Amino acid sequence: MEQDDAILTFSAPAREPGRVDAIASPVFELLYASFFVTKRGVPPGPGSTPPAWLRRFALEAPEALRAVADFWRQRGHGEAGPETFLLATRFGYARDPDPERFLSDFGRLPGRYLDEGTVQDSATLREESERIAARLEVLRDPETAEAWAHAHRGFWRLLGPYWERERRPAVESAAATFMAQLAVSGDVLGSFPRHHFAQFEAAVAQIRKAEREGRVLVVPMGLAVSGGFLFDVDGTVYIGFGVQAERVHERTAQRVAELAPRMKAFADPTRAMLLALIARFEGLQLTVGDLAQQLGVSQPTVSGHLRLLREAGLVHIERRGNKAYHRLDRDVLHGLLAGFEAAVVEGADSENGSSA
Repeated sequence: MEQDDAILTFSAPAREPGRVDAIASPVFELLYASFFVTKRGVPPGPGSTPPAWLRRFALEAPEALRAVADFWRQRGHGEAGPETFLLATRFGYARDPDPERFLSDFGRLPGRYLDEGTVQDSATLREESERIAARLEVLRDPETAEAWAHAHRGFWRLLGPYWERERRPAVESAAATFMAQLAVSGDVLGSFPRHHFAQFEAAVAQIRKAEREGRVLVVPMGLAVSGGFLFDVDGTVYIGFGVQAERVHERTAQRVAELAPRMKAFADPTRAMLLALIARFEGLQLTVGDLAQQLGVSQPTVSGHLRLLREAGLVHIERRGNKAYHRLDRDVLHGLLAGFEAAVVEGADSENGSSA
């Protein structure tokens, strides 16, 4: 079950036209994908199932992805941060039709940004500002900046055609839908999908302020699943979100609703102890009377709980002569617990709608 949950946030100076707009942004797609690959590694490390593009290209072209994933680790800085988003927003690359201008200009941007002192100017970036400044100092070196641009140019050679073919139509549709709803409602927040993270209280005041000043840029993204970003850059709020996020929520709600009744089997201490006893003494063929005696309850009480466990598929009856014995189905137990964890923690189905 694929999932990404990275939601970047920062605030820093930038120059974005004073209006509310929604666009497809290949530059932001590239930078978000780079951040995500750096976070998960190649092959992807433990966690929820990664997006389809990462699974695919980690198999087809691992070296191209690894050049991006390992860039900062090889230079002693761990994961990437928001520094390249800062450069793209500060110097006006968000609306470019492809990332090439940003990649070609990249070598001179870190030094220019640092010389302007903009990292320290951001109140909301104080905790991160030293790390951002350190990474920008690394990128100030021309050879290092060229290595970053070279790695990401190769990365986009893989992702670009995939994004154009498989993702761009949905991204442009989402941007058009947002603008159409905005034209009717006049309300930025009301124009987002219902379960968008921009609806969270922490973001509302920030977005409302930018909306009043007419500085909001919405960026639906095809390479994100349910992650995204919320950047407050010199009064302009950039809001990026995976175009699959609403479907992720709906599928999660559906799966939780399907699993919740079966999870009731674990909600009673007597039933939980029945499972433990049946598993522990599996080779001794415990009867209902044995189980009742162990738990200190009546046989009818045990029989009622066993019926619920059988209905959940967790316990099966084996009959030998006139005796009925109960056996724990460990595969069902493991599958039920894993399925519930996947539904709650990972929260998404794969892009093709199949279950993991």
